[in-house]
Amino acid sequence: AAVFYGLASAFQRQARCVHFATVMACGSLWQLMTYFGFSADAYLLTFAGIGLLLLIAYRFSVLEQTAAAPLTEAAFKAANSLLSVAFVSSVFRGLGRLMSDALSSTDKVQWGFVGFSVTMLVIAMLAVAIVKVSSWRRWYVVQVVAQGALTLLALHKLIDLSPWQQVELFSVIVGLLLLAVGHLGWYREQDRESDLVSMSLFFGALLAAVPLAIATWIDRHHGHFLIANEAGFLFVSVLLLGTGLVFQLKSTTLVGSLATALYFITLLLLVEWSHVNTVAKLITVGGGTLFGGGLILAFFRDRLLALPERIKNREGIFKVMNWR
Repeated sequence: AAVFYGLASAFQRQARCVHFATVMACGSLWQLMTYFGFSADAYLLTFAGIGLLLLIAYRFSVLEQTAAAPLTEAAFKAANSLLSVAFVSSVFRGLGRLMSDALSSTDKVQWGFVGFSVTMLVIAMLAVAIVKVSSWRRWYVVQVVAQGALTLLALHKLIDLSPWQQVELFSVIVGLLLLAVGHLGWYREQDRESDLVSMSLFFGALLAAVPLAIATWIDRHHGHFLIANEAGFLFVSVLLLGTGLVFQLKSTTLVGSLATALYFITLLLLVEWSHVNTVAKLITVGGGTLFGGGLILAFFRDRLLALPERIKNREGIFKVMNWR
């Protein structure tokens, strides 16, 4: 069937034949990998990985300078088909795993499933960042939400948290996702500002910082010292403040500055001195990492900005892409 639809797409030049051929090829590869004992997660990751590589090749015009130039559009359609098959299958497989966990006492969700869901989430976010076609980008945004929801549900099954801690974790993850989407939209928007981008940045900053601030304040007020809340609050506060200042974004700068000030004020007033040493170590490691990363980015800034154009023009080490 894959060969039939492949020939149909070659002779009739119909887009749907490319999608059908890709889906049939996925079915053939699935049967082959199942015969050799590969797990379902393995072939779904294979589909997603191949699709992402094809999408990257299309985005950076890797095929246009080779003998495969006539297949550029077909590769783009095949990439979207592969990614769609992988994402939709992973959602249904994940829901099945979660239902089995709820109905069975033996078939429980494992950490491997969480790792698989996180990997699919990262691939979906990369697809959103790479693809330019608005319809496909919206589709991949939906997949980011779906994969993120599966990851949260799996973590809910594995981590023994109180209801308030679950709300805190969910809020922080949703806030970070909104911040990622908001920064991506800010990077892509032109002269006209988008209200959707502004709302994503503002509510993302609030959802990421406020629950951690409340949890940390309650812990300190009752004399508790939870390293997860302390490190998370400090990391999110500095991240919001740093990105806000670098990108000149008002909402993240204001929320980050208020959260950072609140962190250190309550640190001096409420935390016992026996725990300040641990906080000082966190600040030292975090500050050193931030400074080192900023120094490296500042040093290689021009080269990093010129990298996409060098890949497209096959300059420097990327000349190898023109080889036979």
